[in-house]
Amino acid sequence: NAELAEKAGLNCDNKYQWCVKSVNSINENYQFLGLDTNIISENINNKISLFLELFIKYSEKLNLNIEISPILNMNEDESHIFGRIYTDNEINISESNIILEGNINYNNGDKAQLLNLSSMKNLCFFLGQILAIKGKKEINQYSIKYYVSSIYAGLPTHLKVKIDNDILLKHFNCQEIENDIKSEELGNDQILQMYNNDNIHIMVCNGYVYKDNDYSDYFDIFLKIVNEKLPHVVLIFGPFLYIRNFNEAIQKIGDINVIYDNIFKKITKLAKNEALEKTHFYIIPSIYDSINIYPLPQPPFCNENYMNAANN
Repeated sequence: NAELAEKAGLNCDNKYQWCVKSVNSINENYQFLGLDTNIISENINNKISLFLELFIKYSEKLNLNIEISPILNMNEDESHIFGRIYTDNEINISESNIILEGNINYNNGDKAQLLNLSSMKNLCFFLGQILAIKGKKEINQYSIKYYVSSIYAGLPTHLKVKIDNDILLKHFNCQEIENDIKSEELGNDQILQMYNNDNIHIMVCNGYVYKDNDYSDYFDIFLKIVNEKLPHVVLIFGPFLYIRNFNEAIQKIGDINVIYDNIFKKITKLAKNEALEKTHFYIIPSIYDSINIYPLPQPPFCNENYMNAANN
């Protein structure tokens, strides 16, 4: 969106409570797209369950008096429900096409269409977003609908709440918890020195680099801004080459590997800039990237072992 206005980030009071660390353990479900659909569903369900538990914990801390109900409930008045945003078709989400999906153990996987959003201001929804809403439900033989009056998106940034180990053990493996404990032993002062006692500045890019067979210069504009702002973390989301948005057959586009190689060369050249030597770049592919069965970098692009295996 070329008309998107730039706004200052939120100053968090809890910056002394967190740190950035490398997790050495690799989850066995890392190659997400190659997995059975039941495992993918379980991972999504676990994520919703984790954030539901955290949301309830933070709500109690703030004395918000919020009681989360199942999506399919018997309340006649307004109620609070919790889940993730998704759409069940190829149409982009909009004010009239947003669905909230609940987890399995609390909501039996029920979903509800969210309505009355056009009358609300300052909305920001994205696919996969996990949030709570307050609204009045309407049920018919085909679907569940909620007329939304309030939205609770994200967790509060100003609270200093330590997450209990019993919650962590339910959702993360023991090795990651052990790494967290070791990082705490480093001391907050040492961690903050990594970022000059400042908040962590993050920039995010999401969108097509190639669309309808043409290169979009928005990606170059984003990289230029990164070079000016010098953030600590840069998140770059795909799809880079959107397989479903080409007017011609994929064979007419050219060598796909060359296209991806050129994109990564742009990122690598910027990342090697001396002013950005402490910046961490993360590339997150999309299921719509036109590449192997696993999304980039799974297996890593131009990885020596992978190339040898392919030649054999």
